[in-house]
Amino acid sequence: LLGVSATGLFFLSLDWGLRLGPSGRTLLSDLSPSKRRQLLHHAATKIAGHVHNMVALPLAFYLLLFEPALREDPFYASTPLAYRLVVWSAGYFVHDVVNVVSNYDLEGFGFLVHSFFCCALFCYGVFTMQCQYFGASFLTWEFSTPFVHLRWFLFEMGLKDSRLYFYNGLAMIASFFAARNVLGLYFSYVFWAASELELGSPRPGGFPAWGVHSFRAANVCLNLLNAFWLFKMLTKAA
Repeated sequence: LLGVSATGLFFLSLDWGLRLGPSGRTLLSDLSPSKRRQLLHHAATKIAGHVHNMVALPLAFYLLLFEPALREDPFYASTPLAYRLVVWSAGYFVHDVVNVVSNYDLEGFGFLVHSFFCCALFCYGVFTMQCQYFGASFLTWEFSTPFVHLRWFLFEMGLKDSRLYFYNGLAMIASFFAARNVLGLYFSYVFWAASELELGSPRPGGFPAWGVHSFRAANVCLNLLNAFWLFKMLTKAA
């Protein structure tokens, strides 16, 4: 609990410091209050997300590639590094829930669903020491996020007609499709297969049936969101 709270406070402090600090307000002083709030909100959110991903993504790929114990027992295996990753991400998603709820008019229902499920799943992993393999697996979905964030900054800087904006857009769509719609479905299959075995032969005192069904519901919702977001990207690109 202390680790999640400390990490959540770190991200909230970073986010709110960027949002409420004098530098951003000075640079954007010529904008209307609503437009300034919108820009500061999205900039702060994306910077905080980037800080999270700079730690989470390398750790997630390392765990998947070099920690075979997690893969061999995906529900119950735990390593010190995997636990730190889950704590780091749980704290980030606690911040994300607070951020989305307090700025719902700027974020919308899709991001509320995303933040709520991610927060619940990672906090469950922290407090039960379970599902750390799947925590690392589904963090790989964030591989496309740096390109999404860069696209927003380039657009706001007036560089939407630049080559960098164009090629970043291609990289964004390709990485989103590969990470979320291909690799994401593969890890979802692994989860559903492992959870089916768990339901058929549950470990005493282990992952409860309600937890399996809750995780399955979250998995379906998040995969549908990924498909919807890819559709939006392709529609805009066309």
